Amino acid sequence: MLSAARSLIFNAVLAERVRDGSWERLEAGDIANLDGRGSVFAVDQTDAVLLERCERLDVHPTGPMWGGGLPASQGRVSELESRVAGQLSSASDLVQEARMEQERRSLRLAVRDLHWSRESDAVVLRFRLTRGSFATTVLREIF
Repeated sequence: MLSAARSLIFNAVLAERVRDGSWERLEAGDIANLDGRGSVFAVDQTDAVLLERCERLDVHPTGPMWGGGLPASQGRVSELESRVAGQLSSASDLVQEARMEQERRSLRLAVRDLHWSRESDAVVLRFRLTRGSFATTVLREIF
């Protein structure tokens, strides 16, 4: 139940960032994630190098896996995340009461080495994802 509550908030934040067009780009106040790693860092300001790394899928903007306290993000990003979590107060209260800590998850995932082939009765897809990514998410987006 706790995992579902956190996912509900994360998915709502991601949906809001998709709506405003910021889900695939870094902005000041974001917490960035290094592709394929659990390490994150604060984005105080963006520059050409960081934006190019984001475009290459080397770093990604993140969203909150809700828990106690305020998200690590700042500015507009933090306001958006807190507003969305406030709209889902049952879920945010549940994870806070369970004393779960704030964590971060990438808002996007890189699909690497995508290949497909057609067989007589099927289409076969092959691709590589980083740890913690779900092939079902990729399939949903493709189909």
